[in-house]
Amino acid sequence: MQKISIHPKLFLSITLLLVTLLTAHCGRGDEALTAQSVQPAELLWMTLDVNSQVEQTLANNYQEEHTEITFNRQPLAWGGDFISDSSPPDMLMSFVNRQYAQASRQGELSDLSEVWTNATLDENLLPNVQKLIRDEENGNPLMVPIAFAWSGIYYNKAIFAQYNLQPPQNWNEFIQVCATLQANGETPLAIPGLRSYAHTLWFDYLNLRINGAAYHRSLLAGQERYDDPRIISLLETWRSLIDQGFVVERPELMDDLAAINALVRGDNGAFTGEEAVMVLMDSYIVSRTPPEFRHEFDFFRFPVIDPSVPLAEPVDVIGYVIPANAPHRVQAQDFLSYLGLPEAQALIAREAGNINGVYAPVRADLEAGAVTAEMDKAMRMIQETDEVVPFASQWMPSAMWEEFNPAAQRLLRDEYNFQGFMDTLETARQSAIEQGVFPQSE
Repeated sequence: MQKISIHPKLFLSITLLLVTLLTAHCGRGDEALTAQSVQPAELLWMTLDVNSQVEQTLANNYQEEHTEITFNRQPLAWGGDFISDSSPPDMLMSFVNRQYAQASRQGELSDLSEVWTNATLDENLLPNVQKLIRDEENGNPLMVPIAFAWSGIYYNKAIFAQYNLQPPQNWNEFIQVCATLQANGETPLAIPGLRSYAHTLWFDYLNLRINGAAYHRSLLAGQERYDDPRIISLLETWRSLIDQGFVVERPELMDDLAAINALVRGDNGAFTGEEAVMVLMDSYIVSRTPPEFRHEFDFFRFPVIDPSVPLAEPVDVIGYVIPANAPHRVQAQDFLSYLGLPEAQALIAREAGNINGVYAPVRADLEAGAVTAEMDKAMRMIQETDEVVPFASQWMPSAMWEEFNPAAQRLLRDEYNFQGFMDTLETARQSAIEQGVFPQSE
């Protein structure tokens, strides 16, 4: 694997997370590798933001005890080189996405089992996140994770209270909530179908709730056909929301920020466009809402549709990896042992809260007060989930995503032409197979 494709929204959200963290010293645990074992080196560190204050602070703190280590931080540009066979970086930021899985299968990432032991990640990392990170073949961890982004159905709390509504647990309750809102003159749902990836969350969740995580993974891996009756089932469920009048009138004209702003009621008319009460959205887009309005929102888990299907949630996990051929692997591993400690992770969690909780921490043992109530709720949701999977937007190869996203938008624009959607995706899948985009090992 020579390239990494970084979703633009992730680039921006990571930059926000890193540049806003405050300077603070994080102490090291006795479990970390001793200073004597770290030989002098300059570590080539590929990052999303070379001006990141928090990364510089963490590097400075580490250097207080390891004066023999220096850092050469270089930008990990959109579409740029990920790993160069001739001169790979010593460490870099990564996402648990398709590229990560490919690198794992091809043996391009270092086994970080010792790092996890030093940082006590084995005992304290959220179990579902561990499963997503570990090598599929032998179970070795290949990343030191920092945080995860989540999704849910966000809603206006005051309007729910006005009509004595409670967050629904299952699909029947969800439909009843929508019907009650509609009967009281409210539009239940906003769906962003314009210049957005967020509408594809409906595909993720409906597939996970109706067909399950195993089928979802197989579909994204190119092993299942897109004209399968199981796809029709989830599309019909989505269409039923439109047919019952629960969705804004023109979702194809609503972008992601307009969809979340549709929930705001305290703007005194500043936000124009249709209003709604609920929206399925990820934490990144929600974080873009002006802070003075965020208190109006809460979220609940996407409702259960089939109780026999184990609960699964899509997440974005971010962290640091070390290439297998990195020239200074020992030194990089020692530094990542430092970054994985609870003191460092608590610092990241506290300051992530200052940017509206884009990400939640991956450690379950952080001290009280290190996370916001929303982050804590997201962590508990993941802890109570049977399985986590990557978002389709992160797992599909670019050749498929370039067809999938506009095809999903056409569903909203062209009166839910199921056959057109399925034909487009199945043709793209067959083309990807012919081009070797989907390896036989998948």
